[in-house]
Order: sequence, then structure tokens, then C-alpha cells
Amino acid sequence: MKSIRIKKDNQKIHFYDSFGRFQYLKVIYNMFMLTIFTTIYQFAYLVVNKVILIKFSKDMLQNILYNYINFQYSFYSNFFNYPFLTQKIQLYILPFYIIVAYITLSIYMYLKSLKVQKLNKLGLEDYKITKYKKVELVELKSKKYEEFDFDYVSKLKNDIIQIFQFPQDINVLVLRHKKDKIRIEIEKQFAPVLNLDITKLQKNKFYLGQKIVNNRVFTDDYLDFSQLLHTAILGTSGGGKSVFLNHLIINIFFNFELLKEFIFIDFKGGIEAQTYLNVAQKLGLDNIKTCDNNIQKLHQILTDIYNINQKRMDILKQNNQKKWKDEFIYLIFDEFAQIFQYAPKNKDEKKLLDESISIIENLFATARSQNIRIIYSTQSYVKEASGITNAIKVNTGAKFMFNTKAVTSISSVVNSDVLDEYQLNPKLLKKGECLALDIEDVAPHRFKSPYSDNLQSILVDILQHK
Repeated sequence: MKSIRIKKDNQKIHFYDSFGRFQYLKVIYNMFMLTIFTTIYQFAYLVVNKVILIKFSKDMLQNILYNYINFQYSFYSNFFNYPFLTQKIQLYILPFYIIVAYITLSIYMYLKSLKVQKLNKLGLEDYKITKYKKVELVELKSKKYEEFDFDYVSKLKNDIIQIFQFPQDINVLVLRHKKDKIRIEIEKQFAPVLNLDITKLQKNKFYLGQKIVNNRVFTDDYLDFSQLLHTAILGTSGGGKSVFLNHLIINIFFNFELLKEFIFIDFKGGIEAQTYLNVAQKLGLDNIKTCDNNIQKLHQILTDIYNINQKRMDILKQNNQKKWKDEFIYLIFDEFAQIFQYAPKNKDEKKLLDESISIIENLFATARSQNIRIIYSTQSYVKEASGITNAIKVNTGAKFMFNTKAVTSISSVVNSDVLDEYQLNPKLLKKGECLALDIEDVAPHRFKSPYSDNLQSILVDILQHK
């Protein structure tokens, strides 16, 4: 994983100036001086060692040195096969190695200077490749020893990505590093699949899945039960919306003793609703209800919830209280847009549909304090495509966004400034990855939702062990 560190310039020997221009004359001068001094050193070394070898021919260290020189002589004799060179080559063994190493470094620094020139135009001066915990790093240094401006560097992220040729199908993060450094690195990736571990479920909590802290440490992601108000699950088909909706429902059933009613609305045929109907019938529970694309039944369910909401509001007013305790009612809509796109068959159905939408809007606006919570999934949040009204959007307290490519769909959910501030990119989310947005007291972040197989069996097992 490549990353970039921005830090103050402490380089002592420059191959290029602060504008990134390569110092050709300085490099040539250094090569000339290195040749002279290493030749003198090599000559003195050989003279001293030849004298020492005569006096101490039996010494092991001197024999090693003697054999080393003979090896070099033999190597160059076979390589060059010129008497003059093979007779004089010993004098230039050390200079040859030093100059080759210096030329190699000079070529590397020249290529580096080409990037530095581009960085200079961005107000940055230099960078250095190093290793940090077995990860390749590219360190950037601020121009003219200036203090770092995190927001300024964040705005340069796309330019830096182009300079250092990061892959296009990943997200790159700008992170604070210690007091005087900024790190730009590839966003750490989750495992392809995160299977549900039932032991991670907790009372009065929603276990969302796995998140990454500081792009380094994987940790479990939890929300308090009361933090999840009216909730939208958004994203294109195949991104993981349905799996995550099922996962939230598993958490709700794990806290089933807090529920008064659980209602699942499936207006796209009722196939998904069948799971909860089977659970209710198997365990003999009358507080689990379902509804398929039946406008009369939907209207009746919503009317009943509206009446409960009004009664709870009256009780709270009479007792001078602000919030209902326990007895949650969860109203779940799978593919919420199907309701707004429903085509009435006659005037009576048109009236029921209009009244149902009016009740839904009223519940979104008034029902939170009465512990009536609405969770819905939808592929689009754009009103023209989904029919979901602004009154519903404004009162949706939490949003979970899965992979979304369309700019209009993204902007209808969250301001682009928020995504830029937290460096979140819905277009690059892989299956099961999600952005948590607009949750009270929780910063926007990315997490991986767990996958669970055989939902009905899990729900039955949870309720039977209560």
C-alpha cells in the first residue's frame, strides 16, 4: 500500500533546488571529487596493505584481504581481458564502486526531481520514499519550511494522486500524522465477506458491522438503540441494501422485549415479508405483522399506528414528559419507492394511497418521541425517480448509503462538502460496504455490514432463547 507523508524539509544534500531543477553541475563536480578522493584512498590502502602483508603473511585477516584483491584482479582480467587495465585496475576498484553507486543515486534523484517540479507548483517542495511498518511510503515536505495546512493539502489530493499515479479504483485519504506531518494513503480495504457473528449482538445496541479506525485498526461498530431514529438505506441494486436491512432487523429481534410491534411492508410482491409471517406463525406471536402490495391493508396498518402515535402524544402532554419509554414500534419498508409509484386501480384506491402517504409524512414528522421508528430501503433518493417527498427526507434521522454511482443520487442524500470533509466516496464502495451519515452524535464513516444466511432460522433461534 502506497502512502505519502508531508513533513518539514530536513534533507542536507540536494540534487535539485527548491524549484525541483536538477543540479547537473553539482552532480558532475561531486563525481569528480569522489573519483579523486577514493583513488587516493585506494592507493594508500594498497600501499599499506602490501607492506603489512610482507610482515604478517600468516595473519588470517590479511590473508582474506590478499585473497580479495586477487579475486578482484582475476575478475577484471576475465571481464576486460586487456593487460593495461588488468595491471592497473586494482587502483580503481573502490572508485569504480563508489561512482557506480553515485550515478545510480543521481539517476533516481533526477527522476524524482521531475515529480518535485510538479509538487513545487502545488506549493510543496520535496518528498522521500521510505518504509513504515513494511508499507511503502512517499514523504512530502512543505515548501520553504511553512507550517502545514491540512485543508489546503486535502484540496490538493487529486493533483497528488495524479503525480504519484495512485490506482483509479481506490479511495485515497488525507490523514493527520503526529504534530507536524500529514499522510496521504490508500484507504484500507475490508475482507470480501464479513460473516455474522451472533455473539457480537448486544442489548440496547445496534451492531452495524466492522469499521476501520485511523485507516489502521479494524473494530466493531455499534450504535445505541435510541440513536437509530427514522432511517434510510440507500444504494443501487446489488450493493448490499437488503442484507443490511435484514441485519438491522436481526438486531431489533435481539431486543424484542423492547418492542410493542414489528411491521414489515413489502410492496413489491410480498416475498420478503413471508419470512416474518413464517416466524410469527411458528412462534405464535401477534405483534409481528406483514403487508404485501395491498393498499387497503397498508392504509389500515398506518391508520392504527397513527392512532397509537396520537394517544402517546396526548399521554406525554398530560404527564409533562418529552419522550416515550420502551415499547418501540418498528415500521419497515422494503423498497419504499414502490408505495409512491403504486398505480391505483380506481378512485377509492387513489384516496387510500393519498391518505397513506399523508399518514407516513405525519409519522416521520411527529412519531420519533413516541418511539415509533421507520426504516426504509430505496434505490433512489431523487424525488422524480422515487417519489419520496422532501417532508420524509428532512425527518429521516439516519442514512446508510451503499454503492451509488449517479452524482444526482449522491447529492440528493448528502452534501458533497460532507463527503469531501470526511473523504468518503460512495462510488468506490464494494459490496457490503456502507457509509453511515447524519446519525446523531456519530461522525460520518465507512463500515462493512455482516452477511447472514437463512434469516428465518436466525430470528426464530433468537426469539426462542429469550
